Amino acid sequence: MFESNRYQVREKSFSDGDQHEIYEDGELVLYSKIDNSEIRNDLLFVDKEENTKLVVTSHPKLDVPVSYSIIDKETEETIGGLRKEGGTIKQEWKLIDGNNTIIATVKEDHLSLSLARRFLTTLIPFKYDVVSKKEEKIADIDGEIKLRDIYNIDICGDIDPRLIVPAAVIIDSIERKM
Repeated sequence: MFESNRYQVREKSFSDGDQHEIYEDGELVLYSKIDNSEIRNDLLFVDKEENTKLVVTSHPKLDVPVSYSIIDKETEETIGGLRKEGGTIKQEWKLIDGNNTIIATVKEDHLSLSLARRFLTTLIPFKYDVVSKKEEKIADIDGEIKLRDIYNIDICGDIDPRLIVPAAVIIDSIERKM
């Protein structure tokens, strides 16, 4: 698990938009669900046997103002985090590693498409470029036009899939609410 450079995130049918299935090279490996057992609502990524593999929490474990922390549940290691940047028109997110260092930016593709998505129709799928601090493309997150959201993630650079895959789920869930 998390050994590939191709993933697909699919919003589950008949969900409220906060449940997704994660495929690695075409095989279902995880799904997300909200954990309402504590005061906060963590997002859990569980395998087919219901073993929690990753946890996304809004209570940051990092020493920077991060919106979300991503934790490997097996090792209790904070893999990194995701922080929203930019305005309401063209979305931008910062990916942060476990050492509190910004390692990449997730940028919505084009301003004109961003405007159309927000003000004309939600049928235009979201597309993001993931770029390193040196502005080199390291991944794509491309949405498909479907009844439920589907994102194809292609990693072409140095980034931990355990960071970028949950980030795609978080971004999808938040974009829907905007």
